[in-house]
Amino acid sequence: MALGAPLSDIERDFAYRSFDELKESGHIRPTYEDLVKPEEWVVATGSGRRAADTGALDALDDALLRIAPHLLTLRGGAWAALRRGDPHSLGQAAHSARELVDQTLKIGAPDEEVKGRPWYSPEANSSSGITRRMRLRFLVESYGGELSETDLKASECAFDFLLAVNEKLLAFSHSRGEPNEKEVEGAIVSAEIALSSVLTSFRRSKGAASGGGGRVA
Repeated sequence: MALGAPLSDIERDFAYRSFDELKESGHIRPTYEDLVKPEEWVVATGSGRRAADTGALDALDDALLRIAPHLLTLRGGAWAALRRGDPHSLGQAAHSARELVDQTLKIGAPDEEVKGRPWYSPEANSSSGITRRMRLRFLVESYGGELSETDLKASECAFDFLLAVNEKLLAFSHSRGEPNEKEVEGAIVSAEIALSSVLTSFRRSKGAASGGGGRVA
């Protein structure tokens, strides 16, 4: 085999589904040059080559990449653990997803910069004086530019959603028993949806300022 190792049934199924998803997302396209199976011989598109270079497969990856490249590893690790099917892998998946949320907030909204905001007021119940909601507000204000009233309302809903999902992921990651796979998958998907909502303005303004994606040291 080209990979130098056989694939398990689970890995083979994942590879087939990933191939279809890459075609659907526009990262690869058929050449239509083969007469027998014209749709199965493919080449990478421009977005596919960029994804191979940066590791960013979608808009959320692009946003995470601009905050810190290792966040992509955390996101990928959550899904890899979910699909592995080993004992305790679901707890590992939930832990990685929660780390993704926490580190995105802490790295994207540094303590000193949050404390410099005019609305900042120390929270007595937080060791740093900063809450997750403050970090979320910082992310939207710092990278969103001029936000409409609708944008602000949507961000508030995303705040509440993300904080609630984060608590659910915490419960899964500390569960004594093995959590339900569908529940963990749903929580990871929900966390990604909420992060995407919060970082939408971030992608727009930073992309315009930097001329697109690229790794940030």
